[in-house]
Amino acid sequence: MRVCIHIGAPKTGSSAIQYFLRNNRSKLKKHGYFYPQHRTDKNNVSGGHSDLGSLVIAGDLEKAADLVNGWFQEARAKDLALLISSEGLYGRISEVYELFQGYDVRILAYFRNPVEALVSNHNQSIKRHFGRLPLADFLEQRATPNNRGVNGEVFFDWVNAFGPEAVRVRPYNPSAFKKDRIEYDFLDMLGVRGFSVRSFRLEKRLINTSYTPGALELKRLLNFVLDPNAKKDSAEVDWALQGFSDKANAKRKAADKEPVQLDPEVLALLVEYFKPALEKMRSQLLEYCPEDFWRPVTVVPAVAGPKQPELAEVFEAAGYLKQAIPGTVQRLEIKLADLLESKPAGDLPFAVLKLASVLGVPFREPLQRRAQPSAATEAVRAVLNGQATDADYLRELAKILAEQGLLDEAIKVIEKARNLRPNGPGIIQLHESYLEKLEVRSGANMDG
Repeated sequence: MRVCIHIGAPKTGSSAIQYFLRNNRSKLKKHGYFYPQHRTDKNNVSGGHSDLGSLVIAGDLEKAADLVNGWFQEARAKDLALLISSEGLYGRISEVYELFQGYDVRILAYFRNPVEALVSNHNQSIKRHFGRLPLADFLEQRATPNNRGVNGEVFFDWVNAFGPEAVRVRPYNPSAFKKDRIEYDFLDMLGVRGFSVRSFRLEKRLINTSYTPGALELKRLLNFVLDPNAKKDSAEVDWALQGFSDKANAKRKAADKEPVQLDPEVLALLVEYFKPALEKMRSQLLEYCPEDFWRPVTVVPAVAGPKQPELAEVFEAAGYLKQAIPGTVQRLEIKLADLLESKPAGDLPFAVLKLASVLGVPFREPLQRRAQPSAATEAVRAVLNGQATDADYLRELAKILAEQGLLDEAIKVIEKARNLRPNGPGIIQLHESYLEKLEVRSGANMDG
């Protein structure tokens, strides 16, 4: 018996695909596929067959097998192939292999430009996983050679488990979709083509769009007071901000959607960094690859520095939240007030104070503290007082240069310090860390 498993990847239009498949279950039956029913939320967003994904992630393969066997029975009774969609299965190769041993398995997936995937992952980390990092800090953490989730290496794990004939990966790129829609492109992967496609019902509206910049920034701030264990509050905030964003995005044409802006140098480094991964996917796995796939479309170089969300956009999203879920906002305001009283304002993250301003929760402004001398200043004083050597001074100077982003200059200075003090552990550690950062920046450690 054949089973087709759509695994994502995350942020590659899975919600739109799942909504489409759910609305066309009867049509899919006529073309030989049984697609089990699943839930959607108030915004028509779902995780597809998330019940299966959750069981697999939790390691409860016994219950997962019971669920799958029930679906198989229904499919067999109708002489249909089983069609499953869940991003929760994306990195669960061994578990999926165990669950579907003995069946004719087909793995269906989309691969997104790694730079776009990283930026979308940042969005998702804030939306669903209580992320608090600004985009620049997130990219610094996640743009690594071993991030198999964005560089495509995870797909080769699926190939190793199920064989090259069983894994189909297409580029997530609107210019490559059949009839410019991912839903039609997915039907094409299933073998549904020609005049038959016209009978499928297609929603014109966008499903599970990205948060607007203002909504995303508000959610990042709210994550400082949202409790991951208070699932109701988190779900309501997400539902409200998703609704706000869907309405705002629907007012724009797709072509008018403002792309994410990155520092030009950072973007250029990321693009160069992931070139080997793109080439490997193009030459070994992707069914086809349009020319513009090599260049990120939804991420562009900033013209005059990376654009921050306008404060007015954040206030607008907050106003919508207060109208849509007043009780939840009130509970969060109380938690915020307690947090503001627990510590002096000067000891709290700036994001907490910004959230207080947006929500109108009063707080005492932090007192201006007398500036403390920097480590570099102390080193200079020590040198002048004869209490330290030139190696100490050079070490601190290297730190300053590194903090300012002048990594090449910092390396030259720390090398001079190391010549003066070849066995100094602090100097050796700094030297090695700067060299490692230089390798990461240049992409020298990138996996092919």
